[in-house]
Amino acid sequence: MRNKTGLLILSVLLLTACASVSTVASGNEEKEVKKALDGFYASLNAMLQGNPEPAKGIWSQSDDIAYMGADGGYQIGWEEFYADWVKQAHVGIGGSVIHSKVNVNVGKDIAVTHQLVKSVDPSGQGTGGGSLRASSVFRNENGKWMMIGHHVDVIPELKKEIEKE
Repeated sequence: MRNKTGLLILSVLLLTACASVSTVASGNEEKEVKKALDGFYASLNAMLQGNPEPAKGIWSQSDDIAYMGADGGYQIGWEEFYADWVKQAHVGIGGSVIHSKVNVNVGKDIAVTHQLVKSVDPSGQGTGGGSLRASSVFRNENGKWMMIGHHVDVIPELKKEIEKE
């Protein structure tokens, strides 16, 4: 029994070591994920200005994506996500967002980022509110990092504005 326990512990340690090796990515992969994240925020800023189209080049158009935006919604799948994105674009929110303090974890086909997001009011008079926390998930699809998940803190005022529509 003692040998089996020791063997089990050794096996778990080896599996853990192998798993951690597979999540180490090259600096180039991290740069590509950051580039994809920058593309997401560019598409978000376009949507805030009324143009939902850039999301089509950033998001995977599969049924398993998930979007939890600042309006408090929870959409699953491309169709549901994009319908919500278009709705938000038509509200005319305005302004823009900037992201900072990006942390990237890259695996073989999945990458996760965590970042802070700050909104800039439409008048350009500075930033509104504090930083929000956000997490984004990307999948490597045919050599390109595509977004498959995004979650950000809820902005209560935005939720109310979206619900008026």
